[in-house]
Amino acid sequence: MTLESKMFTIDLMQIFSTNKFALLDVNPIQEYVNGQRTDKVIGTRYSLADAETFKNFDVKVSNPIPIVNKKTLENSPRIWVSLGNAKVMPYSMKYGKCECTITAESIKIVK
Repeated sequence: MTLESKMFTIDLMQIFSTNKFALLDVNPIQEYVNGQRTDKVIGTRYSLADAETFKNFDVKVSNPIPIVNKKTLENSPRIWVSLGNAKVMPYSMKYGKCECTITAESIKIVK
């Protein structure tokens, strides 16, 4: 039987006990047309670490304007963020392990 992965989408807060993450890196997400990368930026990929477990993960946000640039991130003390409506969706399952993609509607800096 084959099932659509969107049937297994869950809220990120079902995995982590808090909505506070350390911002590790920020990168643009570029649009692809016919398999070719274009110069058009369609979102931002943030690398985060959970404040309690230190588990690292990437999250995609559709806003192409990042909340901080790389230079600010490199020259700042730890920056903490929270996510708005973050969802986890599997794209591959093998041998009891699940590869997932995480998307969020928004991201904001928190104290």
